[in-house]
Amino acid sequence: MVGKREIVGQFRGGRIVTGEEGVTLLQVMVVIAIVAILAAIAIPNFVTPVQQSAYQTTLEVGQSAVRALNLGAFQGQGAVLMQQGTSLTVSSNSGAQWSGHLPARGQLQLNGNPLTCIALNGMGIPDASAVNPPAGCILYEPSTLQWSVKYANQPAIAITASVGNGQAYD
Repeated sequence: MVGKREIVGQFRGGRIVTGEEGVTLLQVMVVIAIVAILAAIAIPNFVTPVQQSAYQTTLEVGQSAVRALNLGAFQGQGAVLMQQGTSLTVSSNSGAQWSGHLPARGQLQLNGNPLTCIALNGMGIPDASAVNPPAGCILYEPSTLQWSVKYANQPAIAITASVGNGQAYD
């Protein structure tokens, strides 16, 4: 027949449907497998630096809190350091204030235990009588105070600043 075109395919719903449309299940599975392999390689390489950064931030904020406590105690004739969750606050008798925040799983420790509160007198010795600490503030015997910070499942790391026997040192 001259003048007529032959149509290959089937006529459905007002349009011509040819043999190849869409993607196969095998093609979808291959794409998902490739994405999963790339994610398995990329995610650990991203998470490790983020955790190291948070660990370093915990260390730096912890050191700053201890230094602010020592400075506030010596300059203001006594100071209090409180830790509530990840929030750290130093208040001295002179009215000076310092505050900082640890990363979500960071913690300041004193003598190996989580810190809640400590009060120092003007000589840097633990003494609640020189300041007005809030209720629940733990009193420590005048001895060397070993400061450390802990982040998540990482081991605690010592902070070089300690207070003891009337001397503060970094």
